[in-house]
Amino acid sequence: MSDPPCQPLGPLYTGPPEIHYGNQGNHWVCYRNGNFVPYHEPQRAQQAGPTPQGPQVLQATLDARANGAPSQPMEQAFEFSLWPVQHGSQHPIPINPALQTPLPHRRDLDLTHTGTITDAKGLKRGDKVAGSRCNGKSKERADTPKKRAYGKTELQHLFSCVEDVLPIGAKGWKEAEYQYNKWAKANGYAVRPPKAIENKFKGVCDLAACETKEESPPEVKRAHELELLMNERIGTRELSGTKLQSDIDSSDIEVTAIARCAPSLALKRKARTCGSDLAAKLSTAFDPQLQWAHNNAPAQRSLETTQIITLTQQLCDAHALSEGLRTQNTLRRPRVKILRFLCF
Repeated sequence: MSDPPCQPLGPLYTGPPEIHYGNQGNHWVCYRNGNFVPYHEPQRAQQAGPTPQGPQVLQATLDARANGAPSQPMEQAFEFSLWPVQHGSQHPIPINPALQTPLPHRRDLDLTHTGTITDAKGLKRGDKVAGSRCNGKSKERADTPKKRAYGKTELQHLFSCVEDVLPIGAKGWKEAEYQYNKWAKANGYAVRPPKAIENKFKGVCDLAACETKEESPPEVKRAHELELLMNERIGTRELSGTKLQSDIDSSDIEVTAIARCAPSLALKRKARTCGSDLAAKLSTAFDPQLQWAHNNAPAQRSLETTQIITLTQQLCDAHALSEGLRTQNTLRRPRVKILRFLCF
């Protein structure tokens, strides 16, 4: 039996559907295209539960739909969803089987294993110890044998880098470290962190100072030679207590230092005859003769002033008289000449 031809869509809900009753008392709804669908009558609120036949009919419809039963048009699905449901009913709203997608009869195969997911993403699994994960990376210890131990080859190349650079300050040690790490990467040796080259070289030099030259290994001797070259580059040299004492005893001349200081200025001392000097000054100040001379001094000065004024006036008169006589002499000279000419 084939599906009926699709009809043009009309109004989805034109009124209550027509209900038919089967031989066994089941309710069926007839659509306009003639298809019958099981119908569950809405129950009232006072009913205890749904009819025992409703779920069985719905399950039968689902089984038929899953086994390849023809699907109903979408219009029927909308009409089925628009059926009125009585308010307060405990029976669920009827759902059209055509809108339900059948589920496969198999268990869920979602991937939940974290290890498989980690491997699929290309990540590394976290190791577990006694049920807990290991701690993260921490600071490496200084005595780690794989990364901190220096072999003979590494020491020789370290000394070669130091000999090429002869580092004095931070810039020189940085250059030596760069050369050493470049060689280590190329030859598969461990790359040293900052300050490691400098600390290793200074540590070997400290061993050279503690051991004698006969017992020291060749690496220590070479480190000591490089240290001497570095000191010569900056113009310094090491001094030991024995050498310094021998140099002082043999060549230097001992001179005793004498403390000398500039002489201080002599202090002014106070006179011991201050009392007698004061008495002498007082007796001189109250002398009667000095008092009389002091009182007559203004009169004497006024007399002297008068005399000076008088003498000044007399001097002026004498100058005027001499000028008059000179004028008369000048006027009489021509007359004297004329008389002399007439007489002779």
